[in-house]
Amino acid sequence: MKKTPVFLAILLLPLASLFSGCETINQVTGTVFLMTPEQEAALGKQLAVDIEKQYPIYRGDPNTATYIERLGREIVASSPPSSQEIRFHLVDSDDVNAFAIPGGSIYVLRGLLSVVDDESELAGVLAHEVGHVVQRHSAKRVSQSQFYSLVGELALGENAGELATLSTSIVQSGILLRNSRQAEYEADAVAIDTLRRARMDPRGMARFLDKLGGASSGKPGGALAAVMQYTATHPLTPDRIAAVDDRIKRLGRLASSPNSDGFNRMKARYPSVK
Repeated sequence: MKKTPVFLAILLLPLASLFSGCETINQVTGTVFLMTPEQEAALGKQLAVDIEKQYPIYRGDPNTATYIERLGREIVASSPPSSQEIRFHLVDSDDVNAFAIPGGSIYVLRGLLSVVDDESELAGVLAHEVGHVVQRHSAKRVSQSQFYSLVGELALGENAGELATLSTSIVQSGILLRNSRQAEYEADAVAIDTLRRARMDPRGMARFLDKLGGASSGKPGGALAAVMQYTATHPLTPDRIAAVDDRIKRLGRLASSPNSDGFNRMKARYPSVK
């Protein structure tokens, strides 16, 4: 049987999803879905190429990039096991955001560094993104999308050109930056437990969410309006904040974790903007 060229298949996918989307989603439920870890790794490698065209890696501050990588590795050492190698990248953007993609790459946008006030807040953001990787949330989103029928065929195949075309379409669709509320709850839970095991104060994560909530509601003293991009890609609701606060309270007495020298040097370069 003659194969449909991938560029034509991509054009037809939105129409096909009207008829087959429900069936596809029914095949992807809970923690069981069709993309294998090997397919995720192969797709993630190509996705990183396209993501980094839109979000270029910041080369102007290797010391801060090294610090973020080191803090991230400390968090990963205490996180649940992941099917992917988790890597951290500093992105050259003034926007306030962080996100993970299939394959384990976590991108921290430079603007975020001027919003966190202490290391526990930054650790909370990184641990949350680690939670997304551990739970394979971005891989699930691709598996539930109209693109999946081509992922299985191409991710482990030899046609690098068609995989690159598919990857570009996935990135342009924006699905990698959209998290569901359920995914946010799951990533929060992983993050809090991971921070506790890493002997990092999870209350910084709660403070960061409160800060975002204040900014998004226009309350006095809230953070910058720039955090709206973060809340757009990481749905923030009163129920989510309450769930985080409740989970932290159930941990019992917690010791504060002081800022490291690496964090202090980073903040000297990216002072907090009120």
